[in-house]
Amino acid sequence: MSQSLSHKIYSNPEFVKQYADSIIANPWNAYYERPASMSLLPEDLKGKSILDAGCGPGIVAKSLLENDGVVTAIDYSDTMVELTRKATEGKARVLAMDLNKGLETFADAEFDIIYCSLVIHYLDDLQYVFGEFARVLKPGGYLVFSTDHPESPALKDKKISGKQMESVYWKSFGIYMDVYHRTWQEIEETLQGSNFHIEQIITPQPTETCKEKYPDEYTFLKENPHFICVRAILTNKVISRNEAIDLVAWNDLASLDINERYDIILDILDEVPVDAADEKYDAEIINFIKFQLLNVTNEYLREILLKIQHVHFAIEGEPMLYEVCACCGYRTIRERGQYDICLNCFWEDDGTAEDDKVSAVNHMSLKDARNNYQQFGACSEEFIKYVNKHPGKYMKG
Repeated sequence: MSQSLSHKIYSNPEFVKQYADSIIANPWNAYYERPASMSLLPEDLKGKSILDAGCGPGIVAKSLLENDGVVTAIDYSDTMVELTRKATEGKARVLAMDLNKGLETFADAEFDIIYCSLVIHYLDDLQYVFGEFARVLKPGGYLVFSTDHPESPALKDKKISGKQMESVYWKSFGIYMDVYHRTWQEIEETLQGSNFHIEQIITPQPTETCKEKYPDEYTFLKENPHFICVRAILTNKVISRNEAIDLVAWNDLASLDINERYDIILDILDEVPVDAADEKYDAEIINFIKFQLLNVTNEYLREILLKIQHVHFAIEGEPMLYEVCACCGYRTIRERGQYDICLNCFWEDDGTAEDDKVSAVNHMSLKDARNNYQQFGACSEEFIKYVNKHPGKYMKG
């Protein structure tokens, strides 16, 4: 097979260096695609084995390392590989590899996460590549990728799926780049054929920094979708979010000791139970537990289900979107100013918003509470034993 135009361009060291310098702070990558695609990564990357497939100059690989990931980065451009090695300072495994030729270097089930930014529209056989991704991912692992939006203005006259083109003009560089246009149906069906279940899809929005630095591009990107970002999980076991919450709630019920049952009954029924072990209270306790699970992440539910069911589930449905806690910044407050207690940091939300103002119910300022949270994981040291210890249980604001 002869080299494609895009392959030849990315093999040109002068272009690669120009491109690498550009994407550090340009509107398309730095303030549009990259924030969106990286937001789909799990929050807790510590110790996770991550493949950055099509790593470019190493911007993302460096960030993954800074978040304590164990990073392998690959790119077919020798110049990109050298730039990534420099960016990661020898802390990542960086290899020159062509995704079109497979991932034979890697063992089955080697990675927890694959991140693949703006690459698949250059690849000839998507079914083969997704199959290789599925092979090297662990069961329950994530594939996070971005690609040209099927309705991108750059492709508006090119609607023949799978047809290679040489007519996508990159104005910033004054060149034409060939890509494969694929419909969303084709992408979705190819993922499903490799046992990937799509969890989340984002059409990026330009950031406020983009608006400040590049107002014209900001307006254009707000009105015209250019990329699409996807997170998929490797599994063929799918349940609804309500089913997942039911399973977790019944498991939690079974794990409660008599004192915990007593406290819950006293809290929800405002009565002193004669016998807290009585099964007549089970329905009320289950409803209480399920209510507390409404805003937890699917990642958290999936982790608990793996422990109790030994199955990697994909979960359909989204968490309830609560308000952001003023102390820890997670979405744990049902309604601001109504004295909800954040289960992530134990701040009682009385509506306090000023950093230095002392909250009457918390007996401290927000500034002090945030400092405590950074140090102890709770708004006050006395609440450490009560708060959430799971780093991915709640969504960040």
